[in-house]
Amino acid sequence: MTHWKPVSGRVVILRLKLQQAKSMTMVQVYAHNLEGE
Repeated sequence: MTHWKPVSGRVVILRLKLQQAKSMTMVQVYAHNLEGE
């Protein structure tokens, strides 16, 4: 992991270092769902 940036209480950006000087950026978003739908 090369970078971790919380954007808000529900969103975070994570950057991972891969082989051969490549990187991957992931965006994790939490969105709860309502029960009964």
